[in-house]
Amino acid sequence: MFLSASCCPAKQSAVAAAEIGRRTRRRPWLWPAAWAILALLPATGRSLSAQAPVLSAEVARSSLPVRSGAPITIIWSLKSQSTALLEGRLELTVHDGNEVLARFVSDELVLGTGEQLVRTMLPPLDTSSVYNSAEMRLKFVGTRLSIDLKEHPLRLPAVGQRGFVVAVCDPWQTTLSQDKQLFLKQLRFETYNSDTADMTISTNLAHVRPGDMPGDPLGYCGFDLVVLISEGFSDLKEAQLEALLAWVDAGGSLCIVPGRQGLGKPHLQFLDRLAEGTGAAPFLLDSKGLLINSDQLLLRHWGLGRVAILRSGLTQLDDPSHADRRRLLAFVWKLRQDQFATFLGTGQWSVQTPTVPGVVVAPNQPVQIAAADYSQIRHEKMKLAPVALQTGDQLLSRLMPRDLRVVPLGLVGLLLLLYVLVIGPVDYFFLGAIRRRRLTWVLFPAVTIAFAVLTVLFSNWYMGSADNRRSVTFLDIGESGTIARRNQFQVLFRGTQGQVVTDVRQGLLTAMNHQQFSRGTWYNYQMAMNRGTQNQLDLVREPVYRGRVPAQYTLEQQLPQWTPQLNRLMQLAPADEATPFDWQSMASLKLWEGNVLTAADVTKVEQAVRAAFGPEASIYTARGTQVRCLGGRGDFLQKDEQQIYGANYYGNVYNPGMNQNVSTTFLQDVCSPWISGGLFSVVSQISPTGGRDFEDLALIDPSDSRQWLLIVIVERGDELVVYRKLYTGEP
Repeated sequence: MFLSASCCPAKQSAVAAAEIGRRTRRRPWLWPAAWAILALLPATGRSLSAQAPVLSAEVARSSLPVRSGAPITIIWSLKSQSTALLEGRLELTVHDGNEVLARFVSDELVLGTGEQLVRTMLPPLDTSSVYNSAEMRLKFVGTRLSIDLKEHPLRLPAVGQRGFVVAVCDPWQTTLSQDKQLFLKQLRFETYNSDTADMTISTNLAHVRPGDMPGDPLGYCGFDLVVLISEGFSDLKEAQLEALLAWVDAGGSLCIVPGRQGLGKPHLQFLDRLAEGTGAAPFLLDSKGLLINSDQLLLRHWGLGRVAILRSGLTQLDDPSHADRRRLLAFVWKLRQDQFATFLGTGQWSVQTPTVPGVVVAPNQPVQIAAADYSQIRHEKMKLAPVALQTGDQLLSRLMPRDLRVVPLGLVGLLLLLYVLVIGPVDYFFLGAIRRRRLTWVLFPAVTIAFAVLTVLFSNWYMGSADNRRSVTFLDIGESGTIARRNQFQVLFRGTQGQVVTDVRQGLLTAMNHQQFSRGTWYNYQMAMNRGTQNQLDLVREPVYRGRVPAQYTLEQQLPQWTPQLNRLMQLAPADEATPFDWQSMASLKLWEGNVLTAADVTKVEQAVRAAFGPEASIYTARGTQVRCLGGRGDFLQKDEQQIYGANYYGNVYNPGMNQNVSTTFLQDVCSPWISGGLFSVVSQISPTGGRDFEDLALIDPSDSRQWLLIVIVERGDELVVYRKLYTGEP
């Protein structure tokens, strides 16, 4: 009753005192209780006016920088002021202006009093904004209360930019020696760009304590390169080493400077395993337990990835022009073979225009691929910007339902003609004959409804009303002949509007926008993205992730009728996949001799592959810029017509009707996307991301004649399975 007068403590006391004086004149026995209440009013007012929040949140400093197209790790610092346990879930909404990119709902949390760190992983997100930031709205939702934890900024690479992240395992965090600081500074990829005006790439260093290094290979997908120096290597547990090795096998880059002390048996076994078959001296400890060093720099391909080991420490890299330093940097950043010589000599790389050797349109004018399309889209100061593959529509064509047909225009015209006849002459003469023309207002809506229902039935019959899921799965073979990574691309196509729920275990499921790959919208989509005006999810609502990403969660998607949704699921070292083929038996083959296939080798490969995968298996090889079919169907993931890319040196765009045998296919582009230029005119691969494009599927260096791929394609009903094994010419 007293608190209703005012929320100000001074005003409350004055009003309460007047009320007490009035009432106690009639009832003197109220004096003691009244004055006790009056004494408590100032403290009550202060507690109401300055009450601390029950729960607050902020992004912890240990959160990792964001890599382009990769999953995002956010570590939340939650501080509870409640004396009781808080039970509920975190609900996170990521939005870029008015556009919602994704929603995330965590598992059940129990928060005690004080500070608690909660790690969340978000799927790969892209923004169409020219600014490098988005917003995160965080809420804590419990059974009895809901707490708004406010908005927090999220830094994302802007349109056209690439954010590289190098993970440095470091227990000291701040007290780095001078040689370490110099070495880490050398790892910034953009510092070696010969075009100093280019602003595409920025490299961030993420310092991670050994205890915080992931124990799951998917946890390393947020990094382009992982560096382990001294205690950053010796303090790792065996499970972390196994996860790191699985990530390298799937395409990651690892640099190790083991130091001399603190190494245990798991670390020596790890190093020996990486050096096995290279002829390098084994890793041994002396009588004092110190690693016996040598001057040898070990560089080797491991599965789909790369490993560099500096046995003698960082001192040999102090000289910026030292050959070992440049060899290491070029190797772990996966520079193309045609960039190696220039980089070793000058310490710089440059963006090149892809060309097709042997194809000319005029004397001494080789074809310049990508000059017509890709170069027009990329900004002149962002020559390495990501651009979606033009051949992505070939994948979409494979994934769309087989029985999907458009209602024939003749049938639509017939229905309209019948409708006009029924509501016109038939209505007039029939009702006139029975002298019931006043029933026109009954017959007209009835006929309209009947024809509408008939049109819907015809549409459902042609377009299909059943739900469809078709997929293409890429299974890439690793070092030991087992599956190193699994990438499944699936199109969801519903005959009715509704929600689709997908369960995921140990994988990254990413909702892709098929418009950026569609042949009809490719150019306009890329131009809109370049301007920052493209909405990422035009057709479907934002995805909702519930659970623990990437361990176990569900993805909820609200799909309209007859609207395709392309999803990508990436898993590293999947336990449920096996291959019946001995891939290492093909390593000694020389399938290419001056671009001429040896008949005996082709027969050997065909017999071995079909004995393992069945007589319907199709066999391809990829080397340089070409993919060739050795046996089986030769039309998987490609189109029959030739597709012309490019212009000549004078900028004249080629006429698609010209008889030029210059084309590319989706299968070719995902093995080596050389035709897109940009970053892939500098590097041959990037570490796995699981992102919204196909860039991390690239495996071979088109400029390295020693590298080739063996590809086996097996059709299993609505699923197409593509096995790929990389051979580098190394032991």
